[in-house]
Amino acid sequence: MLARQARHLVFLVQAARLSNSLRVRRTIVVPHHQRGFAAAKGRLPATPIESIYQRVTPVDHVLLRPDSYIGGVEVIDELAWRIEHSTRKDRSWKKLSKGEPQRPELVLRQSAFVPGLLKVFDEILVNASDNRQRDRSTDEIRVDIDVSSGIIQVLNTGQGIPVILHSQEGVHVAELVFGQLLTGSNFDDRQAKVTGGRNGYGAKLTNIFSSLFRVETLDESRGLFYRQEWRKNMSERDPPVCVACA
Repeated sequence: MLARQARHLVFLVQAARLSNSLRVRRTIVVPHHQRGFAAAKGRLPATPIESIYQRVTPVDHVLLRPDSYIGGVEVIDELAWRIEHSTRKDRSWKKLSKGEPQRPELVLRQSAFVPGLLKVFDEILVNASDNRQRDRSTDEIRVDIDVSSGIIQVLNTGQGIPVILHSQEGVHVAELVFGQLLTGSNFDDRQAKVTGGRNGYGAKLTNIFSSLFRVETLDESRGLFYRQEWRKNMSERDPPVCVACA
């Protein structure tokens, strides 16, 4: 069991409803040239300067302005390519083997979806596919979707993330790359760009827009298994669990 896990990097994502996870504070906006007049008339109290000019954390900025990072968060209805399994009897395809469904078909259909949700899924999928560029022993990427629970699990084989403390940041490498914005391994512009993402957001966006985010990896060279979870849009973090394994 451990020998198989040694080649797997697992992400467990429970995507929150974007409309509930954004935590947007709704504010009545009055043009600046009308503020003094409105206050004088007693219809609006004078706005403190601190309420006009504010600073937010990087994570709150992602939540307040999701369209800048993941695209639209409203449901759209448009033509989109989808993969469907044929159930029509007049299909010429034969079953791949006993008990397996017919081959999937790529079809163009009217579809309702949230672009931002697709982007959140794409970020973690690209992260898994990048492992193929770094490690040619990566021979499988598997996606499991539990519709009833809303849990999406993305798994890839190949070399895991090093289970070691980052000497400069004081946290494990996995926590740095999955739980802290503006971090990653693609900032060296002297190297050829062969992987996705270079701005330090990537998989962290999946974490921020998830009610639960879990990362598991096994570092075979050090004989260590690593697991860590974040909850509530990355606002709650469990300490990492590192276990020695044979």
